[in-house]
Amino acid sequence: MSVDTTFKPLSSTFLIGVTATQVINSGAVTAGANTMRIQNILTTRQYLTWGPSSTVTAAGAPAAGAPVPNTIGLAGGESIYLEIPPTSYLIANIAAAFEVTAGTGGVGG
Repeated sequence: MSVDTTFKPLSSTFLIGVTATQVINSGAVTAGANTMRIQNILTTRQYLTWGPSSTVTAAGAPAAGAPVPNTIGLAGGESIYLEIPPTSYLIANIAAAFEVTAGTGGVGG
């Protein structure tokens, strides 16, 4: 029996920049959304941070001995599928850096 890993979008696509944005709000959780398809739409590495409220602040690259929680760096043009809490707020380290769609499934990039 095979496992269906096709990404199924369940929300609109949101542009994420330097203002914390909630892709799926708690009052309208899209049925079953457990994955975010995230694409860096710029040509250079950028960092995306997520947190439980609109007060989340953008982080940059981690430094030796200074890990950065809830943050992932993506190379220019890279896409990934990431399981984070669906009601998270997302923020980038630079304006208009990421396109994010909530859904189910998805593997690779």
